[in-house]
Amino acid sequence: MIRWLRVVVPLGWLATAAVLFFASEGLRVYLEWRFAKKLDDVIDFGLRIAAGAAFLFGVFRASAYNPFARTHYRIWLHTTPWRRGRRLPLGPIFLVAQDMVLLGVATALAWQVYGERALQIPVLFLFVYLFGIATTLRRAGERGLSYVVWAGLGGIAYFAPDWQAALPMAAAVYAPAAFGLWRALGTLGRDMTIETPPEKTATIGGEGFLGWPYDALGPKFSRCPRIEFFDAVCVSLLAGWLFFVAGSHFGADRIHVSILVLYAAGAIGPLVRLGFYTTGYKPPISLWGRLATGRLLIHGYDQALVAPLLAAAMTCMIPLLGLWGLQLDDRIVFPVTVTVVLFILTAMGPDLKKWRLTGNHRIEPAANKQIAIQVG
Repeated sequence: MIRWLRVVVPLGWLATAAVLFFASEGLRVYLEWRFAKKLDDVIDFGLRIAAGAAFLFGVFRASAYNPFARTHYRIWLHTTPWRRGRRLPLGPIFLVAQDMVLLGVATALAWQVYGERALQIPVLFLFVYLFGIATTLRRAGERGLSYVVWAGLGGIAYFAPDWQAALPMAAAVYAPAAFGLWRALGTLGRDMTIETPPEKTATIGGEGFLGWPYDALGPKFSRCPRIEFFDAVCVSLLAGWLFFVAGSHFGADRIHVSILVLYAAGAIGPLVRLGFYTTGYKPPISLWGRLATGRLLIHGYDQALVAPLLAAAMTCMIPLLGLWGLQLDDRIVFPVTVTVVLFILTAMGPDLKKWRLTGNHRIEPAANKQIAIQVG
């Protein structure tokens, strides 16, 4: 039995959690006997220890045996005859009977005292485990399923702390997560060109070997982030859904907290996007120069300002129109606002690299004053 359990968890962890749980429960029983009063609603150290152990167990199961969370393990598997369907050398990445036994025993022990609250043990384990899997599915090439799992995590959080509803939801989310892992593991059996880390070379201005301004004028940029349209749509929808989930737990202060968070994000988001475009890339003439020459709009440069300004405007206009104009529920208006604003910031052009190469701007060394020299 001990050897059977060692497949999924180190015995030292299991023994430590068991000792702490029974010690805390023993203390609770003694205090109840001493004061002749039920204290399970006041002293729930045993439940907290079991939930904490489930949290750590979920982290361990999502990362310790996951080849997509351990780069050297994944590369090593590519060099072996291992194929999907065979047992992974370090241990199972999917949930197995040992996991169910450990969670079942912990839940049953806690149920005797804490009743339905004991269901938070398997729910917390599944949430943490699925969170870890979701973070690695994209790295494994399963972008679509990773967004599905992220949305499912929001569903689990929405039903909590109604543990009887959250547990079936967590079990349902495991299906796309397991399918994504199964698909990703199939890539480990293919031929692979192992990517070696880039060599450390001397860099000036943080861009490349030539330094500023030559690297800024060249066709290649080392720091030029780009979000694909599919990711922009999914991230925007996911952000709106998670905002809805969070707002459902705000309680009586939901509308006030939502407005505060929304307007803070509506101010920071456009500034972040604007910073990506304008740091080191300034207008060809100053504001006074525009007024003097009559060139109030410079299309080649000002196109980079449209998305931040539109996002900031939508942050104010959509809530005003939805709440006071159409009299819609704030639980719908605010998530829609988050989705629209984030979609504008991530999907609307111009493309950063194309704008840096063709935009009507002047390049300044403000972002390149710091000289970073890396010696290999």
